[in-house]
Amino acid sequence: MLAVPDSTTISVKSRLTNSVRDELMEHYKFALIGRNIGYSLSPEIFKCVYDIENVSGEFETIDCGQEELPAMLKEMKERGFRAASVTIPHKEAIIPHLDEVDNTARAIRSVNSVKFNSDLIEGFNTDVYGFSEPLKPYATQLKGKNVVALGAGGAARAIAYGLAANFEVGSITLLNRTASRLEAATAAIREALPGIDLTAHEWSPKQRLSEVLEALPNQNDFPALIVNCTPVGGPNIQDVGDFDPLNGMPSSVIYYDLSYNKANPLVKKAKLAGHVVIDGLPMLIHQALRSYYLWTGRSIDFDAVLNSLKP
Repeated sequence: MLAVPDSTTISVKSRLTNSVRDELMEHYKFALIGRNIGYSLSPEIFKCVYDIENVSGEFETIDCGQEELPAMLKEMKERGFRAASVTIPHKEAIIPHLDEVDNTARAIRSVNSVKFNSDLIEGFNTDVYGFSEPLKPYATQLKGKNVVALGAGGAARAIAYGLAANFEVGSITLLNRTASRLEAATAAIREALPGIDLTAHEWSPKQRLSEVLEALPNQNDFPALIVNCTPVGGPNIQDVGDFDPLNGMPSSVIYYDLSYNKANPLVKKAKLAGHVVIDGLPMLIHQALRSYYLWTGRSIDFDAVLNSLKP
């Protein structure tokens, strides 16, 4: 049997109550699959969920390479895992190894949630939902406006899909430094959303973003929202150098950074400059709770989890 590489387990057992619930008869076994994911808050989120639900459960972080995915999925199924979250860099690579994929995940070619059934493995995308929920209070500000997404991975595709489907934005500008990834992301988004007003352009974090946007033909005004879908500023790349996506931008621009580490210098700088700032923690919680619902059929209150995570 294949050994699970670099896995960490958090086990949580419920506090017994006077009334015996059906859920206490079941032990949940979930995981996170990715690469270099020791920083992840997912184990803590599910620890909160198990405690709120008063159920027994465990959650493993499984660090593996793409070539290990087929054997790893087989191993997890044999070990009794019920489901798993999927993060970078496996959101697209895992798709060929799944038996069924939901419409959203198929449309943007990105799976971040899988469920093990008796005879098949299902794939879902809850990133679109997770990204959209924290933005709902700003829907009026986004309608008909231009939005900029930095990056071209699975997260950027989910963001573009969510913005077009849920917020009726006027146009989306996708910026990335790798031409091949930019082309693949653009093709996937346009296939999923025919008629979308999408501009794609090569860009490096070393370039001043405001100047890059001014040179593009469809940029008549500052964007209403900038979404950083890159790992720059996150736990693995905290040295951001000269990268400042808001340099030259008015404070009316909303800044959404998908990284959720508290030490993110880009988030701190954006707050000091007076921007509305959304970091990645609300998205992380929302997508996790959506996955939990798909895995178990049970809904968990977002605020209850958020408050449990706060020191």
